[in-house]
Amino acid sequence: MQIIHISAQIMHLLVIAVAAAGPLLCIALNAKQLNRKDTLERVTYWTLGTTLSRHANVALIVGSVFGLIVAGIVWDDDFHQRCHVLKSRFMYAGIEWVFSCVLLLITHRWWAKRPDGLRPFLFRSLLIVLATTNLLYHFPIIFMLVHEIPREVVDTLESSGMELNRQQFYEYAFSSSMLARWLHIVVSMLMISFAYVAVLALRYAHVTSGVARETAVRTVSWTARHILILLFAQIGFGIMALLTMKNSQSVMGGDVMVTALFGGGMCLLLLQIQQWTALLSGKIDSRAVARAVTTLIALFSCMTAVSILS
Repeated sequence: MQIIHISAQIMHLLVIAVAAAGPLLCIALNAKQLNRKDTLERVTYWTLGTTLSRHANVALIVGSVFGLIVAGIVWDDDFHQRCHVLKSRFMYAGIEWVFSCVLLLITHRWWAKRPDGLRPFLFRSLLIVLATTNLLYHFPIIFMLVHEIPREVVDTLESSGMELNRQQFYEYAFSSSMLARWLHIVVSMLMISFAYVAVLALRYAHVTSGVARETAVRTVSWTARHILILLFAQIGFGIMALLTMKNSQSVMGGDVMVTALFGGGMCLLLLQIQQWTALLSGKIDSRAVARAVTTLIALFSCMTAVSILS
């Protein structure tokens, strides 16, 4: 059952990463589109951006379904009680999910119909920021908080029929451990989204030629550069998360499986730095991109398993 839980959680996080962080990259692609004078360059960025936007909308639905599957797998009396003391927060989360879904759908249809213009771009960007703020901030926090609340606090609230109040919520939500893990998750989601753009750009390069192909290839190099930056940032956030986590001893030798997964993740991290650095040259090899993306998914999977098992 634990293997099923880990597999479902990995699928959920991979898909929801594109839904939550992908729209932010649509802003960057839209900005590139507006800053180019060549028609083929503009069309390339518009195609990549609108494709990513459409996929993000679909990923939000699919990722949410995977989230419900994960909840069904881990559901027991303890999990039920923990969710119950956060009942109001989950109700607000449902409203925010609908709000984000509607905003992302509006921005996609708007961009598809009116690709040009600075003012539409600014309004679309504002709507995207509002939608992704909900998805990147509220949802990781509340789902991590379910497991963060001490058992004795859950028992006290359950016996009195009360929910976690605002002061308690912020106390746990903004603890050093939660913030470090949240930053770690957000950076991971951004890396997955950049890698997804690299895949979209590579596919587009295969079906085009000339300026359009060159633009798509440059986009792959652009994603590689940003993934490298995020990898180095992830090292810092990972150290913060490790230093503040309660069961850090399991990662540092206390549990053989967890330690092995963590060690494997570190090896994959070093390999990732080498792989994405090689893609900065502008000479894009399809197999090299495939290896880099596959390694990133493997790294993401290892660290997700470490988080669950520890």
